[in-house]
Amino acid sequence: MRRSLCVVLIVIAINLFCHETVAAQGLRLEKAYENEINGSFKVLLYGSRHGNDLETIAFLDPLEDGFELELYTPDFNYRVENKMDAKEAIKIAKTFVGWHSSFKSYSIGKLISTDGRVLGYEVRPLYMPIDYGMSDIFDNSYWLRGNKVVIRIRLHESLERRLYDIDPSREDK
Repeated sequence: MRRSLCVVLIVIAINLFCHETVAAQGLRLEKAYENEINGSFKVLLYGSRHGNDLETIAFLDPLEDGFELELYTPDFNYRVENKMDAKEAIKIAKTFVGWHSSFKSYSIGKLISTDGRVLGYEVRPLYMPIDYGMSDIFDNSYWLRGNKVVIRIRLHESLERRLYDIDPSREDK
């Protein structure tokens, strides 16, 4: 019991730190449109690890902006496609996020700094709401660490609890 309580407290502290850092850095995600995305990109493709992997999302990292997108996850959870133009990067990202049987459409967001610069783009799948109770299942966090934009990918807490049968009232013994 003590061990699980410690783990829960550490997770809460990390979560609060991440959200506070995002607010302090002023990073925000706003809707973006394909026709406004230009330049060369590195594409980070997260997920698609098994036949029902909902945590599948793509990020477009502009190559010449002085910032680098970094996923807060082990390297084996994602792959990188290097140096491609915007049209090709978007096509790869859309194809990657659209494979799931519950896929409905996609959403593109731009990650914006406090001074209004676009630091990257996110291409996330939107799922059939009937399957998961919501269409947009992600609750991602973004923060700056030097010249890196760190991205923590996470499902909405209610969906995560339901999918992984997490009962907050249950005590592990």
